[in-house]
Amino acid sequence: MRIDPTQTQNLGVKTATVTRGPLTFAQSFPANVSYNEYQYAIVQARAAGFIDKV
Repeated sequence: MRIDPTQTQNLGVKTATVTRGPLTFAQSFPANVSYNEYQYAIVQARAAGFIDKV
């Protein structure tokens, strides 16, 4: 995905260098995770078998 530099500036998008290390904080939030049943779809393959990895 590419975004025009002018739009990036207008949106206030900021980037940073990725670094590895331990998390300095932890947060817990009450939440319910569910799927949107209006966008739920069953996809059937044309051939028998299983998908291992996408």
